[in-house]
Amino acid sequence: MALGASALTKKVNEAVIKPTLESVQDPNFTYNVKEYLSSVTEKVTETTKKSYGYVSQQIQASLVEGQSGSASRSRSESPRDPFVESGTV
Repeated sequence: MALGASALTKKVNEAVIKPTLESVQDPNFTYNVKEYLSSVTEKVTETTKKSYGYVSQQIQASLVEGQSGSASRSRSESPRDPFVESGTV
């Protein structure tokens, strides 16, 4: 059994560990990773800015709509309470 584990370890080392280590040490690999991360960062930043702008517009629209809705009601009117109307309260 120990011989089998030793052989498996050697195969994994030769087939996976060494090639991965060589790839990571390659300057092109490091450059490609940096470029990829830079690209992802840029896309996340753009998406965040667009999302923030959209959410801000929606909040502003809701506030304006809420103000115009309350301004159009007379002072004697109050919003309907479905619990009071149904007799639940």
